[in-house]
Amino acid sequence: MKNNLYRNKYRIPSARLQNWDYRWDANYFITICTAKREHYFGNVKECIMQLSQVGVLADVFWHEIKNHTKNVELDAFVVMPNHVHGILVLNNKKQDGEYRTDVAHHTDVAHRRDVAHRRDVAHRTDVAHRTDVAHRMDVAHRTDVAHRRDVACNVSTGNPPGNPNGNPNGNPTENPPSNISIQKNEFMASISPKSGSVSAIIRSYKSAVTKHARRLGFEFGWQERFNDHIIRNPAEYKRIFDYIINNPKNWGKDKFFNK
Repeated sequence: MKNNLYRNKYRIPSARLQNWDYRWDANYFITICTAKREHYFGNVKECIMQLSQVGVLADVFWHEIKNHTKNVELDAFVVMPNHVHGILVLNNKKQDGEYRTDVAHHTDVAHRRDVAHRRDVAHRTDVAHRTDVAHRMDVAHRTDVAHRRDVACNVSTGNPPGNPNGNPNGNPTENPPSNISIQKNEFMASISPKSGSVSAIIRSYKSAVTKHARRLGFEFGWQERFNDHIIRNPAEYKRIFDYIINNPKNWGKDKFFNK
């Protein structure tokens, strides 16, 4: 079930686990694409990636992550013509490997909680929507009643229209914010990237590449979002590691391939 909070009015649905803290220890497979998948980073020639000047920036600033973020390690990484792949290793909590060994269990628990969460969000979204509709209808009704009273008052007192109390500024009283606005603000605050999280790390990386590319006069842009995947076990880790390392050799068959 997709997370259509507020019926997509305020945010894009996320594929992330809502009950997973992305600051937790785990190995994260990261993919970030360029805007419209343009070949800003260079080209693959004879199975070898030839980096453009922007591609060099993408490579350098990825390796700078460990110098600006605590408890993070960098593993396999590659810059491709229109995207980058990399593995981020977070070590924020336990250093003895206990947490990492149990990642599969925790991701499964988080997934089941996420399903329940999404169902609950769908229900609360529908309730919020119906509440908002009722609120708007009530506001419209009260506004119409107030307007008719205002007109009647102006006729009897001779005050200018919209100014039943003789206020020289003629400013109407503002309506209080609706419940849906309050819910929106609370929700947006709850999903803001936390320091040391995967989102915060990637946001900083993307910002650095963009800033320096534009400073040097290069045309460049990232795709707005990025993809992350929690690696659950050693077999999956090896498969992803090999995929990243061999990406230039398999570029012609890659799902991001375009000429």
